[in-house]
Amino acid sequence: MNPAQFNQLITDTKYLTDKQARYLEKLLQGDDPIKHIIDELEQRMVDKPECPH
Repeated sequence: MNPAQFNQLITDTKYLTDKQARYLEKLLQGDDPIKHIIDELEQRMVDKPECPH
């Protein structure tokens, strides 16, 4: 990928949906099993918030 293509890719990330941005972030972070579990739990709290009371 040349620098112009990379810059365009970076610019285009601002148009991602929230779900797409989270997916991209997970891809860039790598594959840590413990991190994956924590991320999944945190995501459930965002997608389906529940009152703890």
